[in-house]
Amino acid sequence: PDWTSNVGGSGEIIGGGNFALRCKWDRTNNHGRKVARGLYYAIMELSPTRGNATKSQKVIKILIP
Repeated sequence: PDWTSNVGGSGEIIGGGNFALRCKWDRTNNHGRKVARGLYYAIMELSPTRGNATKSQKVIKILIP
């Protein structure tokens, strides 16, 4: 199936059934300011645009040293 992602930064989907999603984050918040050092959590959600695939979610941890 085709997939769409709602990524705040830039992202790309590579491959077919087994794919890797790469995202880049410029380490800024919603107001454009740099975030502090620490541990951040993000929820990535992929929704199929056609076919009978189901929605997929993954929680990821990001460390800003």
